[in-house]
Amino acid sequence: MNGNFHHYTAIDSFGIEEIKKWHKFYGLHEDVNHGYHLEIKLKKRLFSKKYSIIITDKVVLQKIATFLENNVCH
Repeated sequence: MNGNFHHYTAIDSFGIEEIKKWHKFYGLHEDVNHGYHLEIKLKKRLFSKKYSIIITDKVVLQKIATFLENNVCH
């Protein structure tokens, strides 16, 4: 995330959506077209930050989602 480390306790919320034909990232690359968009929102400081991460492998997505669900309060 821009070369900065953010501990998982700094995460406020996250969302996962599948990249389909009308998604804003569709068409950037063949691997991205049927991947997943993980959006992470950090806890508010002066300005809240959101980071977008593209995940192309469903197994990796499941591991990340499981970790976030177990460790981050929505």
